[in-house]
Amino acid sequence: MIFVFLVFAIGIFVFILTLDMNRYKPILIEKIEDLIMRDVKISNISLDVFPRTRIRMNGVSIKDSDHSWDDAILKAGSLEATIKLLPLLRKDIQIENLTIRELNINLADLAVAPFPDFKLDIIEATFENISLYGPIHVRGKLSFFGRGRENIKLKAILYPEIETKKPYLKNIEVKVDLDRFDVVALLDALERPDMAQQFIGKDLGGELVISSEEIYLDPKKIYDSNIYIDLSDGTTDIVPVKDGIDKIQLRAAIREENLIIEKITGLIAGGRFSVKGAVRDFSFRQRINVDIALEDIRIEELLPDTAPGQPYLEGELNINMKSSAQGLKGEGLIETLITKGIIGLDGAVLNNMNILAVSLDKLDMLPGLVRKLKTRLPERYKELLRQDDTTFGPLETEFDFKDGKLLFQDFLVASDAFYITGQGSLGIDRRIVIYSNIFIPKDLSSALIGIVRELKYLRNSKGMITMPLTITGMLPDIEVKPDLNYVINKLAVSKGQELLESIFKKEKPQWPEEGSGAPPAKEDGQTQGGREEIRPEEAIIRTIFDIIGAPRE
Repeated sequence: MIFVFLVFAIGIFVFILTLDMNRYKPILIEKIEDLIMRDVKISNISLDVFPRTRIRMNGVSIKDSDHSWDDAILKAGSLEATIKLLPLLRKDIQIENLTIRELNINLADLAVAPFPDFKLDIIEATFENISLYGPIHVRGKLSFFGRGRENIKLKAILYPEIETKKPYLKNIEVKVDLDRFDVVALLDALERPDMAQQFIGKDLGGELVISSEEIYLDPKKIYDSNIYIDLSDGTTDIVPVKDGIDKIQLRAAIREENLIIEKITGLIAGGRFSVKGAVRDFSFRQRINVDIALEDIRIEELLPDTAPGQPYLEGELNINMKSSAQGLKGEGLIETLITKGIIGLDGAVLNNMNILAVSLDKLDMLPGLVRKLKTRLPERYKELLRQDDTTFGPLETEFDFKDGKLLFQDFLVASDAFYITGQGSLGIDRRIVIYSNIFIPKDLSSALIGIVRELKYLRNSKGMITMPLTITGMLPDIEVKPDLNYVINKLAVSKGQELLESIFKKEKPQWPEEGSGAPPAKEDGQTQGGREEIRPEEAIIRTIFDIIGAPRE
C-alpha cells in the first residue's frame, strides 16, 4: 500500500514538474473573459512547485472588445503569485503573495474614473494574504504623470467584502513626491491647456501625504469618507515672484463633500502668507470662502526687474482679506469672486522719481519753474526738489477686488513734501491707474509762491498748492501727469479775474473843458493818429484766453 502511494505521489510530482501551463492557456483566458466581460491576452504562463507553489504570467493585457490592443485598459509586464495549497482543499483560494510589475492602467476607460486621458503606471504592486473574505495588505510603487519615474508610494489594507459587495480600504496612506510630478501633463489631460502653459518650465517640490482611516471604494460614497491632506516643505516657482514660494505647509480634510482648509502657510517675496477656509459642496457647486493674509511682503520682489535708472517701488506690503466665490473653473470663479480687505504699506520708496519735482516740471506753461525753485528756494526746501527718490509715510486703506482688479477708495499717502488723496485700481496684469489730488503743505507752498508768483492761483482755501494728478502705467513702469487743463484754467480764470478787477477799479481821467488848451479827447482804443492802442491789461487778457483756447497734445 505504501509502495502504491509513493508511486502515485512521485507520478504527481513528475506531472507537475513537466506540466506545460501554456497548453491550458486558452481555457484560462476564456474563463477570465467570461468573468470580466472583456478581451484578455496572456503571452506566457509558468508554474513552480518548489520551494513554494508559484504561478507566473507574462505579457497580460485586457481591453474592451471594440478597442485595439494598443488602447488596452490594462497592460502588465508580469504577475507572480504564491498560492497556499492547504486552503485549496477547503475550496478557499488564498494567495500568500501577489506581485505585479510594469502595470499600466488607462483610467479613462474605467467607469469609476471618467477622466479624459489619465494613465497610471504601477511600477510594482504587492498584495499579501489575499483571500475572498479576509483583509489584504497592499503596497505599491506608482508613477502617476511621473514620466515613468516612481512618484507615489501607497500602503493600505483592503477588505474585499465579497458578501456585502461593499469593498473598502483602511489605514490608507499615499505619499506623493512632487519633485517627480508632471503638472503640465496632468493639466493637459484635464483639458486645461491655458493653465498648463503657466507650468511649462516650472518646478514643484515637497511631499504630499493623503491618508484616511477608512474609504469606501464607491464613487458615490468617497466624499463621505474623512480624507486628510498634508503637504510639507512644499516649493514652487509657478508664481511670478523672485525665488518662488518656499516652506509651504498645508493641512486640509475632505468631510461630507466639504474641503476644509485648516491652514496653508509659506514664505513668499521676503515675507509670509497664510490661508484658511473651506470649499463647501465640493463635488457640485463648490462654494468657496477663504481668509488670506500676507505679511511683510517685499514689493520689489513681486515686480519684474527694471532697467537702470527707471523708477521702481520698494517697501513692505501687508494685506488681510476675505474672499468668496462659486466654482473652481476660471471664468465662473472670476465672475462670482467677491473680496474685501485692508492693505497696508510701510517703508515705501519710489526710487529714481521725485514726484513733486516731476509734477512741477510738467507745468510747461510756466517755463523753467523747477530750475527757478531749485536756485531761489531756501536751502531746506531746495533739498526736497533735489532728491532723486520719493519717500512715503505708512499707508493703510480698504479695497475691493472685482473684474481682476484691486479697487482703492479714498486713500491717503504722505511724503516729506506733499500728500496725495484719491482712488484707483491695480490689475492682476500689474496695470495701475490712480486719480488723485496732490497737496503741498502751507509753509512749502508759501515758499514756492514767493519765488513763482503764478503758483498762488493753485492755492486752496487752506493755503496749500493743490492740483489733480494721474498716475498710470504697467508696474514697475509708471508715469505721473498733472492735469494741465485744470492748471491752465485755474491760472487763466484767477489771473483774468484779478486783471479785470484792477481795470474796473481804475478811476477814469478828468480832462479839462474845451478851449482850455488841453489835448482833445481820444476815442476808446484810438490814438491821435487813428491807430488802435492796446493797453497792457488787454494784452494780458488776450494772451490768457489764447492759452485757454489753444489745442493741447
